[in-house]
Amino acid sequence: MIFAVELVLPAGAGGAPRGLREHRAYWDGLAGEGVLIAGGPWQDGSGELLLCRAPDRAAVLRLLEQDPYLRFRTVTRYTVRAWQPAGDLSAPPAPAAPSTPAAPPVARRAGRPAAAAGALTPHEERVAAMAVAGMTNRAIAAALSVSTRAVELQMTRIYRKLAIRRRAQLALALNGRVNTGGLPEQIA
Repeated sequence: MIFAVELVLPAGAGGAPRGLREHRAYWDGLAGEGVLIAGGPWQDGSGELLLCRAPDRAAVLRLLEQDPYLRFRTVTRYTVRAWQPAGDLSAPPAPAAPSTPAAPPVARRAGRPAAAAGALTPHEERVAAMAVAGMTNRAIAAALSVSTRAVELQMTRIYRKLAIRRRAQLALALNGRVNTGGLPEQIA
């Protein structure tokens, strides 16, 4: 099942919330295990939304007990709700358009399944194109009106899907699959 977890931070608490670094490291680890599907801070910084894959609500609550934000009492309120996505998140993505050349197989790390050649979503393709065009995470975030952290998480998912570790490997892993021609002129 998929669950939406909303974490509300105290209003007017300037600066970084207590336990932020530990909180991010904790959820990054869960993302690596496939538990955290997506997430990020609210635009105004007053909270965070996390989409988690878990067998039941009790399992999500056990995950939250270990979250540094809750251990440090940084969060003023949290909500856990079962979430029914409009699409099936476990289904493979739609096949790439016939005009898109298939990428050669990419070497993968031991213990991880190889990503399908067309596994990137259209949004991931857009973010990857901006990165290949030389944009920083901050510039990508500004262009997409999202937080820098959201871009970092997106890049992490892209790296995992392409079985790469560094930004320098991105263009080679994509091998022409990303069309930078659709980017705004100031980006391309």
